[in-house]
Amino acid sequence: MPVLVVGNFPPVPGPVTAATLAQVRAGVAAGASVRTASPRPSGAELVVPATGWRAGRRLDAARRSTGADELVLAVADGLPARAPADRGGRRAVGVADAAAAVTSTLWALRRFRHVTLVVADDPGVPVTLLRPLWRSADRVLVTGAALAGRLGVPAGVAEVVAAPGPLRGVVATGTVTTLGPPEAPPWEMPRYVAGRAARAVLGPAFPPTWAALRWAGRPVLRRLRARRAG
Repeated sequence: MPVLVVGNFPPVPGPVTAATLAQVRAGVAAGASVRTASPRPSGAELVVPATGWRAGRRLDAARRSTGADELVLAVADGLPARAPADRGGRRAVGVADAAAAVTSTLWALRRFRHVTLVVADDPGVPVTLLRPLWRSADRVLVTGAALAGRLGVPAGVAEVVAAPGPLRGVVATGTVTTLGPPEAPPWEMPRYVAGRAARAVLGPAFPPTWAALRWAGRPVLRRLRARRAG
């Protein structure tokens, strides 16, 4: 059965991305069939916006579409819950949103046979909300004993692992995060929406189909360019 790895992927910089890629490499090295997903368009195969109160439903939809019975989820700010500080100073609203995201995620985690959570950075979510997540997992891989203690990860499930090295070729600009910025300006939204719809319909067949269409359309583009030049 496939393993579904959900987390940050390039171009998102940072330790969560490095830890997610480390899990993908470990799965491939072990001979597993690995499917990758990210909350935003990225280097991952699938886009699964598993954040907020709909996080659980989206994770379960990814489980059913991939046939995965094992989940590796790299916890981050926005995956599955946003840090309350991000809610424009309305901390009570932010805490309620985070609680709804965690509750939704717990429902989805119970539908996987095996769950591994990966923690490479503090997501900024209150520890009281994170504790049910830790208890729902078979393993919680934490990059440091201090981080495990700060986030309240129980000793029974915590496994302290070495932090992966820095990412190569990913520029840490601070503007690309788990959930933002928007992938396209308003004037490019029709093309963006069409691309998302095509990916949703074609799934893994989208890349080869798009490559074939681009190749077939080259003669037409050459004629159009020649007319403009003339």
